[in-house]
Amino acid sequence: MLADSRKKVIELGLRRLLKCRKTANQQEIREFKLPSLNFYAEDYIDMIDRQSTTITEPLLTKCISNEELEEMILDIPAEIEILKYPCHTQAVERCIKLVTEASVTVCGNTARDEFMHELLLALVCQYSRQKVNIFKFLKKIIHKSANKGGRAVELDMQLPPRVK
Repeated sequence: MLADSRKKVIELGLRRLLKCRKTANQQEIREFKLPSLNFYAEDYIDMIDRQSTTITEPLLTKCISNEELEEMILDIPAEIEILKYPCHTQAVERCIKLVTEASVTVCGNTARDEFMHELLLALVCQYSRQKVNIFKFLKKIIHKSANKGGRAVELDMQLPPRVK
């Protein structure tokens, strides 16, 4: 809500942050309960019934003091400066590249899934021969997928041709 372009929504978000801080109980560990969603809401701010749900403060806003929040409510800034974290890591970018490459190469969901599993497994095999541990997480992904009913892939395959 703090990143919304509407000033009323930003103000509402700031007021809700202050309310969360006032009602927060620091002594006990909070049990997470998934709130029910109102799919008939006309705006995202109305999707969760905040009266029946315990709302806690996000960790990214803990660095903002109560005085700063109250000042922002009185004079709503155009953009609130919160710690900025990248939403895409290098691993996410690699996965996006992999899905794009698979979509260009093959047609259909099953073929795309098999292509990605084979390519990942080939990369794991190639890099494990060189004793580079960069792709250890890929082995876990493939192993979990095979255990959940996914297609088991042979280990003695060659790298598929690269799409440019």
